[in-house]
Amino acid sequence: MDAARLLAQLASDPGVQAAVFVGREEALQRFRALFSDLRTLPDDLGSNPFPASIGVTLKTGGNAADEVRRLAERKLQKVAKLLPAVTRAHVILSADKHRRVAEVSVHSRHLDLSAVE
Repeated sequence: MDAARLLAQLASDPGVQAAVFVGREEALQRFRALFSDLRTLPDDLGSNPFPASIGVTLKTGGNAADEVRRLAERKLQKVAKLLPAVTRAHVILSADKHRRVAEVSVHSRHLDLSAVE
């Protein structure tokens, strides 16, 4: 499955406010802006360790944790249909008073995908 197709599917979901592709270089720049004291770490590693990902912003209202869980379940079902031989999918949802985070990893024989939002 290509990123553009996945991005379009996410953006068309009624529970999604926005879906944005974040390339490896942009992920590296975000890391350096957020963690200025560690900004040389990728250079020390010898290469950019950050994967491309898709950032998803959910529409507000209702119970956000339940919305995130339902969205993750729907999207993982679609990924399982489109990505051959998914061997494992792992989702971690966390929430505090002002922030909700979803970490998703999908693994197959030919491709590993991961995202945090």
